[in-house]
Amino acid sequence: MILLAPQPSHTAIGDEYRRLCTATGREVPELNGFCAADYDPESLRAARAHWRKRMVDEYCSTTVFSGLAAQLVEANAPLDASVVVLRMAQDEFRHAEVCGRVLTALGGVPRARFDASVKPLAVHPGCSPEERALRNVLVTSISEMHSVAYFVASLDRMTDPSLRAVTRHLLTDEVMHGQFGFYYLDGCCDWLSERAETRANISNYLRLVFACCEREFVRESVRPGGADDDALGLVPNDLARQVFMDTMEHAVAPGLDRFGLEATRAWHTRTLG
Repeated sequence: MILLAPQPSHTAIGDEYRRLCTATGREVPELNGFCAADYDPESLRAARAHWRKRMVDEYCSTTVFSGLAAQLVEANAPLDASVVVLRMAQDEFRHAEVCGRVLTALGGVPRARFDASVKPLAVHPGCSPEERALRNVLVTSISEMHSVAYFVASLDRMTDPSLRAVTRHLLTDEVMHGQFGFYYLDGCCDWLSERAETRANISNYLRLVFACCEREFVRESVRPGGADDDALGLVPNDLARQVFMDTMEHAVAPGLDRFGLEATRAWHTRTLG
């Protein structure tokens, strides 16, 4: 277990990190206008738990994207694909810092203990490097598409202007993260259209992907605890589940179907077995 405190150092490396954020137009926003005293303590407690978990999740997601960049190199993917994936890895580090700032504004301490063991990406034995990379690109994009939908659902309820600004900052990146898989499919659609067996294998694999995502994301939603939950953007369990189901059925699956993948069938026949 390690103690995560996602704050840059006061060194030349910290200065370079700030320059990177500025160069990409992703300066970390402040929450100077937020006043925790305006909200119910129970709602604040639920919001702190939510943002602390998000802080850890964002930090750990960096290893997923950096691992994916290596697999894209092995698959001889276009240079731009690997570069953008590495930028998305950088996004996740910055998101962790943003979440820490929100925690502070909410009256919490921007720290969390968690297991820092890095889980390697699936290697999919028997698959070519190209198919392996494509499978993991799709897994990450499906996950990020859920994040996009969850952020939108939170924004729809959220009225606090400071939190809205920060959430929009994060959402800007999440949109690109979610779209990446579809952009990548655009680039390899000719390769995929010539490989019926690969399309069938990936379509069957999506049954497991959808089931795993349902198990992970539907369970992680926040249970509301007070009258100020809406203002703080907390999403109740029943809505969180509906957001996930609608996103997979009406956005992700039809989008993947366009590339010859039987994603809608995979969604309706999803299984962990």
